[in-house]
Amino acid sequence: MKKSQASQTVSRRAALAGLGAGGIGVALAASLGSAAAQDASPVSMAGHPAIGAWIVDRNPDEPSFSPVINVYTADGGISDPIGGVGGAWLPTGPRTAIFTLLGLINDGPPGYIVIRGTNEYDAAGMISTAPYVVDIVGPDGKVVATMRAKNRATRLTVASEAEGGTPLEGVRPWIPATPTDATPVS
Repeated sequence: MKKSQASQTVSRRAALAGLGAGGIGVALAASLGSAAAQDASPVSMAGHPAIGAWIVDRNPDEPSFSPVINVYTADGGISDPIGGVGGAWLPTGPRTAIFTLLGLINDGPPGYIVIRGTNEYDAAGMISTAPYVVDIVGPDGKVVATMRAKNRATRLTVASEAEGGTPLEGVRPWIPATPTDATPVS
């Protein structure tokens, strides 16, 4: 029996939704290959506002996107335990940084997702915004989809158990998307 080939076309919504879903596999480190980053003046990572944990609203204009968590380390690593991606970041100024995240696609057509962006941090170091681009790359190395968006992130702060029973600041409500293959139940 001959299997039909899966479509290589991926919608913007499906690809971005996949960043937070189980469709992205084990996190890997990515290297930054930007010529601009290589030419930038060195900025110390020590004390940079990027370092820490962030609640990331991947697309504030899309109410069905749940937030993810990005953890920036002082040695230039990034991990997203919810999205299953990992990567690297590099400061480009006292309140700016570039990043690259990489995730393997283990569910559906094989390949990987690479996310590249530029964070800008507010003066207090509590809010970050970043225009970013997502490329979905097939196992043959060809880009099959590209999309651009802008995220907004809020620093994850420590809360004591006395604050239990209240929502966590920085996590906006979202409307879970109905899976496209869901069948209504009567």
